Amino acid sequence: MGMARSVSPGRQRAAFIQAGQREIARGGRALYRVRRLHEHEWAVEGATWITFEAARPAMARDLGSAILASVLDVTSDRFDVEIDDADVTTLTPPKRDGQVYGG
Repeated sequence: MGMARSVSPGRQRAAFIQAGQREIARGGRALYRVRRLHEHEWAVEGATWITFEAARPAMARDLGSAILASVLDVTSDRFDVEIDDADVTTLTPPKRDGQVYGG
């Protein structure tokens, strides 16, 4: 058996966009989950290249919806966005250059 080839980021983006556009074109309502990565950092699940900052979950939903509408080239009323608002106290903050966490 040969080694599995990894899918390039460009192909992952194209597949994500095509799947969403197909679902919407068939009359379905695609559901996208926006999850908190860190205190004010959010990402769209399945689309690791879509990250943004928002202070509150409601803002994250609105921004995520606007970004997805632009990426999918549709209006934001054609799909749904769900927020996964994890307890940020359990999340590890992103490391900045030169910072070390833990003991």
